[in-house]
Amino acid sequence: MNKVLGKRVVTIGGGHGGPVILKGLYDYPVKLCAICAVSDSGGSTGLIRDEFGDSLPSGDIRSCMEALLPHGKLKELLGHRFEGNGSSGPRIADHNLGNLILLGAQQMWGAVGGIRAMGEILQLRGEVFPVSTNIVHLLGELSDGSIIHGEGRIDTRNALDDRILKRVWLEPQAFICRDAADAIINADLVVIGPGDLFTSLVPNLLVEGVADALAQSKATIVCVVNLMTKWAETRDYTAADFADTLIRYGIGRDKIDVVLINSTPIPDSLLSVYSEREKSAPISVGLEALAHLDTTAYRVMREDILSIVGLKNDLIRHDPEKIGHCLMRILGEVK
Repeated sequence: MNKVLGKRVVTIGGGHGGPVILKGLYDYPVKLCAICAVSDSGGSTGLIRDEFGDSLPSGDIRSCMEALLPHGKLKELLGHRFEGNGSSGPRIADHNLGNLILLGAQQMWGAVGGIRAMGEILQLRGEVFPVSTNIVHLLGELSDGSIIHGEGRIDTRNALDDRILKRVWLEPQAFICRDAADAIINADLVVIGPGDLFTSLVPNLLVEGVADALAQSKATIVCVVNLMTKWAETRDYTAADFADTLIRYGIGRDKIDVVLINSTPIPDSLLSVYSEREKSAPISVGLEALAHLDTTAYRVMREDILSIVGLKNDLIRHDPEKIGHCLMRILGEVK
């Protein structure tokens, strides 16, 4: 454990992936920092962006804060979603309490200042930064040339829509937040993923300065590959496609240091449910994909990182503790 004492671990992502990593590392003696995408436009975050267009999206930032909270009741409180009766309900209906508090903190102390203040008030076990303080939106081009505006619309396309997502970009151009850049440059380990590839992970790489910070950093870069494909984004993807996409959008290096892949089979009965409901399938890790990964990664780790608790609840999820253990093994090898 002395080998990892005080080392800096940075997660880069959005959605539920960052919190999974943070939960898995929470009890280890490392310094944690979460860097969050700022292109989220769904749910409570989307509603807030519609009404307060000059504020950063709060959802991913709040989720990472919840993962770093020392008290379970505070996690429940920040994650509380107000209920209402549709358009006739109160204006706070469908909002998370934590999102509204972060909005207030940003208005009082600025984007980064507000997030810092929240971290101090909540006594977080680590830091959380937006990847950029610029107000941006994610756009995507489909295989028929159509353009989709907004992360929420890209992410939630109907499973009957056969068009393939070809590329994504940010408008207007975004520049990396100084605190995020410093965190990446000074990190010992940078973890990208798991998470929706084109709507949670790639948007961070689209921010000007992220690739430069990763290039300057001496950190080991780990890519945690998703368990399942997503129809709207990554249908038919292999683990090699996942890594290739990150490199194509710019991680500042020719190769990823470590690609972490699940090795545990998922029950066929549950796979059938996901296939019928979401047209989702396991990301392929066949021999061809593994052979190609040798050209894009220095090391491929196949480990049991599947959540048994998730399976019992008919959910296919990563296990935070198992991933945390794998990352600590990697970090222990870092000089």
